Amino acid sequence: MWTAIPVIVLVIIAVPSYRLLYFMDRVEDPEVTVKVIGNQWYWTYEFPDDDISFDSLPLSDDEIDVAAGQHRLLEVDTPLVLPTDTDIRILHTATDVIHAWTIPAFGVKLDNVPGRTNESWTRITVPGKYYGQCSELCGIDHSYMPIVVHAVSPEEFEAWRADQLAANTNTPDDANRLAALIQE
Repeated sequence: MWTAIPVIVLVIIAVPSYRLLYFMDRVEDPEVTVKVIGNQWYWTYEFPDDDISFDSLPLSDDEIDVAAGQHRLLEVDTPLVLPTDTDIRILHTATDVIHAWTIPAFGVKLDNVPGRTNESWTRITVPGKYYGQCSELCGIDHSYMPIVVHAVSPEEFEAWRADQLAANTNTPDDANRLAALIQE
């Protein structure tokens, strides 16, 4: 009895808990979907519903503008822009090794695994600039994989989206800059 009763209680608790955990990982009918791709040692962002894709490369020490409030090892050339008060589905994957896209303020930390797509979601309620880092030991420049998210109003996001659709955001300059960063 001392064993059977606790096992029955745990099973009764476990069944609805697993159901709840499953539904916590997914958002029904997301308004925005962003795919986060980890690379050595930068992030690529794609909006699968649109034709938007860009790399987010870390800024080197000589590119940081301290007077403008930028922080060493935390700034990128192209931050991710996301809308506030919107259900956002985040798809996580990687091209080379395991990375972990982590934004503590959003409560999001999920592994980006090559050949696998993990899913999380968030809803940002306060506009602002949010920082994160890769939190998986992914190689020699692991500590140089900052994440910057600009959370803006839905109207500002739609304007940003329209600008991105109008312009090709991946340029040969990005590839040249990436090659220079890797050689450093």
